[in-house]
Amino acid sequence: MGTGRPDRAEENELDLSIIARVSRGETSAFSELVAKYKIPVWSLVRRYSWNSPESEDICQEVFLNLWNALPGFKGHSRFFTWFYRVIINTCHNHARKPESKFSAINSGGTEQLPDLRENPLARAEQSDLSEKARKAIAELPEALKDAMVFRDVEGLSYAEISEILGVSEGTVKSRIHNARLIVGEKLRKLL
Repeated sequence: MGTGRPDRAEENELDLSIIARVSRGETSAFSELVAKYKIPVWSLVRRYSWNSPESEDICQEVFLNLWNALPGFKGHSRFFTWFYRVIINTCHNHARKPESKFSAINSGGTEQLPDLRENPLARAEQSDLSEKARKAIAELPEALKDAMVFRDVEGLSYAEISEILGVSEGTVKSRIHNARLIVGEKLRKLL
């Protein structure tokens, strides 16, 4: 029984047809890519920026970079993996800017009311641990952070991560393992 959702191959064919229309000069087709990918882009940017005030600007920059890079997409890989690379490159470039607040850990967003059925002390401890984990992940070298975010946060397969990062699956597994060790060690020292 199908899920009603197209598989990766069908998704890629749809993306390629939209890209072909854009390349033929039908610039309005680009808005279809924006509409299709705005939520995944927003989600990934927030995971890299920890919802900093710059997240919205970074998302806009991602789509501007996509527009500029699209003529260079030759279809040698799936659009999905190629576009993920555009997104993380934009995030990395933004984090390197000296004026960026992006690299500072900022949970941002609006506060949610606590569930009064929960133990307030346990909730505070969980919130503190989450903040420490975010900080530990943010301090990872880019290669380790990319692999860990794609696997543990985005839920991508090793094969997909390998394709996005342009490294072997063994390297992906090694980076994830090393990232988890580093984050775990930092958290143990803080507890």
